[in-house]
Amino acid sequence: MRYIFLLLFALFNHWTIDAQSTAIDSKLIQRSKKAYGKLDFDKAERLCFKAMKKDSLENDVDVQILLSNIFFANKEFDKSRKLYYKILSDLDVNDERRTFLQSGIARSQSHIRNEVALKQPKIKFEEEIENGLVTLDSFEKISSLDQMVTYPGCENKSDQKATDSCLHYYIIDLITYNFDKAILKDLGLPEFLVLYLYFKVMPDGTLENVEVYSIHPLIELEGIRILRGMPILEPAIVNGQPIAVKEYLHVHL
Repeated sequence: MRYIFLLLFALFNHWTIDAQSTAIDSKLIQRSKKAYGKLDFDKAERLCFKAMKKDSLENDVDVQILLSNIFFANKEFDKSRKLYYKILSDLDVNDERRTFLQSGIARSQSHIRNEVALKQPKIKFEEEIENGLVTLDSFEKISSLDQMVTYPGCENKSDQKATDSCLHYYIIDLITYNFDKAILKDLGLPEFLVLYLYFKVMPDGTLENVEVYSIHPLIELEGIRILRGMPILEPAIVNGQPIAVKEYLHVHL
């Protein structure tokens, strides 16, 4: 997983340099990138569209990818998915940018699925237990467990809330310590971004359905890579039996 991500990042970084050279004469594109780096995505989008029209860059692949990334960061995931796909469809089969575009499509689709899932009605705790999957979205649910999911080193905490806080502490430390900040620098983004983590802890303590949401596909993939390297956890216990749980937390880099 680490090798695949490094290869993808190297390819992205390589053609990002090329993108700077193809549109280097466009002051509007440079202003768009500057706004993007300041997280002003509405402004970045307006300037990018203006540059594409004024500087005749509508068919410039690297500018199209920039616009796709702006859509993604601005949570316009259907637009980003469609534009990533359009660019991919028009590229030569040997173009190295295809790998990133495929990741962009996949990450956009993941966001769209998550938006649908968040709109689903919540079910009662008792029903979740019957279904074998508890969503830990309140301290009341955490306190109702016989045992909270336990990260190595958190075994002797006083109660379930303290065990949950300890779990979050170690996961946040895992992400912030291992995250490759060079990714943010090369993307022209600040280092104070937020990552939203979602995952299931299964009855055997392993992780499944690991998802990380942020403002760029490569940032999300780096977070997923780190989470998948997390040690085996002690599972949650309800009525004396291990049960799968959905965890959610956010991390400030």
